[in-house]
Parts: sequence; C-alpha cells; structure tokens
Amino acid sequence: MRSALFLVALTAVLALAQSGAPTVIRSNTRLVLVNVVAHDKNGAVADLKQDDFVVFDGKKQRKIASFGVETATSTIPGAMPKLQPNVFVNSLQRHSETPTSVTVILFDGLNTPITDQPYARNQVAKFLGTLQPDDRVALYSMGRSSIQILHDFTSDPQDLARIIKRYRGAADSATAPGPMFHRPESGTVQREAPSAADEKLDRMLDNLNQTVAHTDMATRVRLTTQALEAIANHLAPLPGRKNLVWISASFPFSIGLYDRNGLANPVKNPQESFRDAITRAARALNQANMAVYPVDARGLMVIQAYQASNPDAPANQVTSSLAAISSPQVTMEDLAGRTGGRAFYNTNDIAGSVRKAIDDTKVSYVLGFYPDEADFDGRYHELRVQVSGRKGLELRSRQGYYASDKAPVPDAALQAALQQAVSGPLQASRIEIGVHVTRTNQPEPNSLQLDLLVSARELTLSLKEDRWQGAIRQSIAQLDAQGKVLDRITDPVKLNLKRESLPQYLETGMSFVKTVKAKPGLAQLRVIVMDRDSGVMGSVIIPMSQVQ
Repeated sequence: MRSALFLVALTAVLALAQSGAPTVIRSNTRLVLVNVVAHDKNGAVADLKQDDFVVFDGKKQRKIASFGVETATSTIPGAMPKLQPNVFVNSLQRHSETPTSVTVILFDGLNTPITDQPYARNQVAKFLGTLQPDDRVALYSMGRSSIQILHDFTSDPQDLARIIKRYRGAADSATAPGPMFHRPESGTVQREAPSAADEKLDRMLDNLNQTVAHTDMATRVRLTTQALEAIANHLAPLPGRKNLVWISASFPFSIGLYDRNGLANPVKNPQESFRDAITRAARALNQANMAVYPVDARGLMVIQAYQASNPDAPANQVTSSLAAISSPQVTMEDLAGRTGGRAFYNTNDIAGSVRKAIDDTKVSYVLGFYPDEADFDGRYHELRVQVSGRKGLELRSRQGYYASDKAPVPDAALQAALQQAVSGPLQASRIEIGVHVTRTNQPEPNSLQLDLLVSARELTLSLKEDRWQGAIRQSIAQLDAQGKVLDRITDPVKLNLKRESLPQYLETGMSFVKTVKAKPGLAQLRVIVMDRDSGVMGSVIIPMSQVQ
C-alpha cells in the first residue's frame, strides 16, 4: 500500500525544489536564462541592476523578463523535510543550505598523460588547502572507466585536501600524444635504396599508427562527452553560477556551437563521426547554463626544438611541436568563450587558475527572456549581453543557446542517454523524482514495489482539445556490486491529462507504481524517467544496502 507519509514528504520536496521557479509548460513558454559575471579593474562588480543590462538574441533585442543576483553565499530558501526510511530522491536540495552557485573541479586522467598528472594533482591539493568558508566545490575525476566522485559539494578544505592527497592519478590514463610505433628518422639508417618490402613495412606502420590513434580518439571522445553530459544534467536545476574547471592536458574535440548541430569541426578524423555524442554534450552544457574553465595540466610549455641543447632541429619538428601546443589551446579558448568561462594555459600556477575560476561564483547575474514562438527553429542562436552607461567592464556569459524546436529527439539519442544514466555515477536532476521502495512477496517472492513521484514541470505537454498530452519513458535497472546490469526494463507511458488537472500535477507531481523481481546479486537500483520529446531526464540511484 502506498505510504501517505511518502507522498506528503515527497510532495514537500518537489514543491521546495520548484519554489521561485516559473511555471513552464515546455510546449508553450520557454524561458532562456543567461548567467553573467562582470569585472572591472578592481574585481567583481556587484552593484548592477536589471535596467543596466541589454540582451541581444541575434540581432533582436530581448526584453528581460526575470532578473536575479546570486552570490557565493546564496542558498536556495527552505529546508529539506526529513525523508522517511526507504525514500530516495534526486533533488540537489537533499540538505538544507543548498548553494545556488557551485564549482566542479574535474581532474581529467583520461586525456592527461601520466607524466603530467602528479604536478597537476599537487597543484590542486595546494589549492584545496586554501579554500575559503564560502567556497562550494565538488571534486570529480575521469578515467577510462567512468567519472569518480572524490567528493561532492562541501566547504571543508581539510576533508577535500585529504581526498586529493590520497588520489594517485588514473592508472589507466591515456598515453602521451604521438604514434605508438616509430620508424628511424631519415638519415639515421643507411641503405642504398628502399626495397618494396621496406615501403610495405613503412605503409603498415603508418596505417597501424593511424588505427591506434583513431581507436584511442574514439574512446576518449565517447567517455569525455558522456562525462560532460552527466555533470551538466546533474547540476542543471541549480539557478546560480555553475562552473566546470576542467584540468586536462588534452581536449579531444571542440564544441564550436556555430552551425545547426552546434559543431564547427568536432574532430580531425574523417573516418568516424562523433557529431551526435558531442552535440548531446554541447546541448547539456548549454541547457545547464554551465561555464567551462579549461586548465592546461601541462603548465608552462617549452618547445624542445628551441632549446640550446637542440640547435639543429629540423623545421618540421618545430612545426609539429608548435601544433601540439597551440591546438589544445585553441580548443580551450573556444570551450571557455562559448560557455562564458575562461581558459588558463601556459602557466605553472594551476592552483591560482582554479581560484580565479571559483571567484567567478562570488557575484553573478541571472537574466531571463522569452524568445518569440517563431524563433524556436531548432538552431543555435548567438547571444550578446551589454551593460549600458558603464565603461571598463569585462562581461562573461554564454554566447548562444539552442532554440529547440518541437521535433522529437531521435530515438538513438534517447537510447544513448538512457544507457549513460544506467552506467554513470551521477544522478540526473532535470526531472525531480522521488522513489519509495518496499520489499514484498507480491506478486511473487523477493519482489520490490516502487512508488514513484515525478515532477511534471519539465515535461513536454501539448494541449489537444481539452487534454494535455505527452509521453515519458520509465526505466528500471538492477546492477550488481561491480556495476554489471542484471536486468533492465523500459516502459513507454502516454500522458493524457485533463485540462483542469494540470495545475495540480504541476504543484504536487505525478505518481506511478512499478513492481520488479529482485535479481540474485542485486546491489543497486536505478530508476530513470525521460521525457520522450525533449530528452530531458531524471534518475535516482538506490543502494540496496540502505533499503530496510
């Protein structure tokens, strides 16, 4: 039987999470939020008003419909009701005093050679020892398996410092860039003339080098885009400044955000398209209004060909060395500029770079506007923010947004997102979900009854005659202690709500009941709800050790 306490508690949770947010029926009114930081020669500027700002959507000036000022000490009002036993939620407001502005430090062991990791790790550890009481920092790492949560948001510098000192880098990190098989340089091996066998061997080694590089690139792009998408979906509901400080020695793709699909030149590999994966990551970062701060883990870069010990370096070596340094830096600038962040490279002060990124959460402005309905064309729209009457200001904000049309998300993209929710370590929070788990022997022994409460505020609903209609997908996955999927069921659910019932659903959420038979070795349940048309998703991770 459904617990009345469960419904009361979760209704309060969902109402708290939605307090202060505009009622948005995604098919009718879509508010675009732009987070802006402003600096002058003295630092952060905190005295700007709504009338000071001007927002351009392409060439159209937009009326600012909502305005807010967030600070590092701002918290979402209210206190989270204490949850009953066996109740699990994905709301970021699991605790009271939830910050509105947060920073994630992502230590990228996947794209950082093992030789660069100790220095970057020590620099981050040095910075963590200087954290201030109002800093809100989470520490994640990324390797060839998945994201690891080293610590979630906290203001305890000693705790974070202990964790980073224990962390010893990703043992499975990518190797340094370059071919895995080498031929002798021209002139080091003397022979009269190359034979057909020599040329065949040269071609084989060249092809093998390209194949290895291609395979490594494919793996790194796939895992990197999954990590960025997961972090964005996890933090999206927070209203304030969201910074991603990405410490890495290599950025395997560029989110250019220039054309219809949001890509200028995703990767320099004509053999395989990573467009779909990168587009999903770009859209997630965009929808979360997240600013990316790339930090080059290589520190100060010196071209070996210019060193005194190498006076006779050939021109092609100099060109290759320059490209190896400049190419990642161009990508860093693009990622930072397009999302409203800042790139840090060619400096050994990684700790100082992280501090500057976190300082951008001290004061930020949240501007909201409603585009015209005709402008929802599925394209990427350029954004420009200006401040009138104030000289000497430096403004940073995202430079565009996706004006999503009403066309449903392709099924392949939905399946990829579902798979990521099943295997990743972070809960998606775009759709608020609460789950109450009950052990039962009905309808068969060793069954689990799941009472779900799902927020309706992020669902795509279309009014047809006197009914609000839409569709969601509910997925329940059972995992063992090693993360292996033991069972997974996905059910489509059509929504057909009476017109007069919608306000109640928006206020209290929608309830569902699911029953599954627990598989032998079950260690963790994952409950996922996805909006069919938009792809927006929520997920709850339930450790069975916490189910009484």
